Amino acid sequence: MEVIKIKNSISNKVLFDVVLAIVLLGSLLGYIGYREFTVALEKQYTDTALRTARTALTYADVKKIPYYDDYNKDSNFYADTMDLVSEWQRLTDTQGAIFIYIIQPNIEKNYNEIRFSLSVMNSNENSIHFFSGHTMKTENEEYRKAYQDIYESKKDSAALFYYDEMNKIDGFVTVLLPIKNHADEVKGILGVTRPMEDVRYFRKMYLRDTFIITAIVFMIVILLYGAYLKKTVLTPIEELTDGVREIASGNLNKKLNIKTGDEIEHLATCFNAMTDELQTYMKNLTQVTAEKERIATEVNVAKDIQHSMLPHDFNFDRKDFDIFATMDAAKGVGGDFYDFYLLDENHLAMTIGDVSGKGIPASLFMELRPMTTRRLWKMPITNFVKATKK
Repeated sequence: MEVIKIKNSISNKVLFDVVLAIVLLGSLLGYIGYREFTVALEKQYTDTALRTARTALTYADVKKIPYYDDYNKDSNFYADTMDLVSEWQRLTDTQGAIFIYIIQPNIEKNYNEIRFSLSVMNSNENSIHFFSGHTMKTENEEYRKAYQDIYESKKDSAALFYYDEMNKIDGFVTVLLPIKNHADEVKGILGVTRPMEDVRYFRKMYLRDTFIITAIVFMIVILLYGAYLKKTVLTPIEELTDGVREIASGNLNKKLNIKTGDEIEHLATCFNAMTDELQTYMKNLTQVTAEKERIATEVNVAKDIQHSMLPHDFNFDRKDFDIFATMDAAKGVGGDFYDFYLLDENHLAMTIGDVSGKGIPASLFMELRPMTTRRLWKMPITNFVKATKK
């Protein structure tokens, strides 16, 4: 039996599929977990910034918003403005905020421009400080949409995030709150920007821990599944292969004893049934072959007997004629026959016959004809005519 070199075993294929599935599933779960972890971090920083913003909002007076940018010491609102700046400065320095400010978007320009009414920067920051009265274009579409939602959709708050991964800078969160009057009209927006300290570190730690845990789980699953696969699939297939190879070598008494309760066991049962049927077939074939050989031997013997009964001596020691004859039956033996002999010095009798049918029945009938015809030839002519008419 030719031994086929296995290029890709079932175990390798199955393990590859399992590894691929685990990698894809692990990547998907890792990505989902990473997103959920980032959302949780953002919510934590947002809640902190929101508390600072709500505290800052308690010090603001909606009626004085138009006058917060008036730094004239003789102004009636100057002292109130300085008190507000002092409180906000304390908030930024003690609660980790970078920037607390009040802006008024330009509604006529579809919120694409804003004006700072008041702003306070953390004492430890060196960033650009937008002084009161400063006007600038809205930073991006996300901010413009947030301003519009607060003014038109009466949204209670908005949170916006900024990340600068290329420069390896931790992100920032900006919380926006509407400043409303007693008529529930939005007159401005209070914003608080604070850094999301160590957010990059927390993300890296999460990715590292996730990778380690995934690798450990991955190895455990591979080992357990490999052992399970070997016990339930690979070992039964090897037993099935060895058994089939032994059967193919001629041992039809080999029986496969595989108990897996699946398609492999069913296949082994089919092989066992096949060997039983092959044994029965070969036994019947042996009997039929032996019978055919016996019949063929008997037919050959009958053929030899039949040929021996035909004349084979063609030497009459005559110069006036030569004679020769042969007979080949269609089925070993048959009903064809011939005969010749001298009646006297001047007469040669020849008989050629063909009995209807072929095979042994015709040959048995033919064997009687030469003796009959010779007796007929030796009768007087009148008796010959009478005998032939019968």
